[in-house]
Amino acid sequence: MKKIILVLLIGMLVFAGCTSTKTDDTKGNITIDKPPTTETPPANNKTTQPNLQNQEDKFILTEKICKSAGGNWNECGSACRNDSEATICTMQCVQYCECGGIAGFDCPQGYYCTDYMPKNAKDAMGVCKLREVKYDLKTEFIYVNVTNNKTETEKNKEGLKLDNYIFALDDLKQINNNLCAVLDIYSKQMNRLNQFTLCPNKNEYWTSPNENEYKFVLEKTGVNQSNNSITAEIVVYGG
Repeated sequence: MKKIILVLLIGMLVFAGCTSTKTDDTKGNITIDKPPTTETPPANNKTTQPNLQNQEDKFILTEKICKSAGGNWNECGSACRNDSEATICTMQCVQYCECGGIAGFDCPQGYYCTDYMPKNAKDAMGVCKLREVKYDLKTEFIYVNVTNNKTETEKNKEGLKLDNYIFALDDLKQINNNLCAVLDIYSKQMNRLNQFTLCPNKNEYWTSPNENEYKFVLEKTGVNQSNNSITAEIVVYGG
């Protein structure tokens, strides 16, 4: 009898030991069936690239975006559509979101209808292109007061008025080896809505209160010491 009880106790201890070992092995993993090397990094180490890619995707015209705005999607348009006098044309399909025509097709928000064919015809069909506005922003620093070896300045900003907003250059900032532009966005009532830094080869995106999408690209910056001014050439897409 004592032997039977002893065997039962040993069996219970072995079973309990196996259960606890299995639980310890799965702690800390994302999922039980994946090894620890597949764990996602901490939140502060996550890359922002997927989010930037999603923002860039909004500026790629697709069939879904075209049709949802009332446009006509042409899956296989001519590569020489805008060159009626071309004698040789590459045999390839070019996708277009067409607008105009008898049906009065429309373009998505931030795009405009252009390149109508045939030209000057009442039922001419155009294609939708992303709106692109290039502008030279300029800000002049005006010295207004010098007291106790301290100079006070005011900024005279010549901004771009686009849609219901004003885009103005606030300052230039040296980041690594790049001279970047600090861009301010104001409402028509001159309330600042946003501020971000534009650097070469790094696009910035902004969604307006009206949910319109904008993309900003910095072309070049400049400093004019003769009149204490700074400039930035930017390109604004969409809207």
